[in-house]
Amino acid sequence: MTLLEPFGLLVDPVVIGLVESGAMEGKDFIRTENHNPGLKPTGSRKVVNEFSNMLNKKVSYRGKESIWSYVIFLKVRELAHNLTSKKEKLDFIKPEYEIERIDSYDMRQKILNGALTGISVTLQSQY
Repeated sequence: MTLLEPFGLLVDPVVIGLVESGAMEGKDFIRTENHNPGLKPTGSRKVVNEFSNMLNKKVSYRGKESIWSYVIFLKVRELAHNLTSKKEKLDFIKPEYEIERIDSYDMRQKILNGALTGISVTLQSQY
């Protein structure tokens, strides 16, 4: 079990939003040795800054309003307690959230056709 599955979905809208808005430029990306897309330090900084903003957004979790960073903290602690046998049951309730964006037709086609596949998965940084 990794935390990528329940929370990795937070990275995709950040990367897609940066690409769509034009904040990410071609010079922010590299191709790695195995031909996967990666990020140069400039691109990494942009993604990290925007992701930090995302972590401060509010989300409804267990009937309360929290921020993403706190929900992730709770889940990491819960996973640690499970791994150290302090807690038997692991409860990965998905927080309720909405992604506030409207994709253009072109962006939807790029996503459906896989043009951005792997960008958020391979966020390899050189800094």
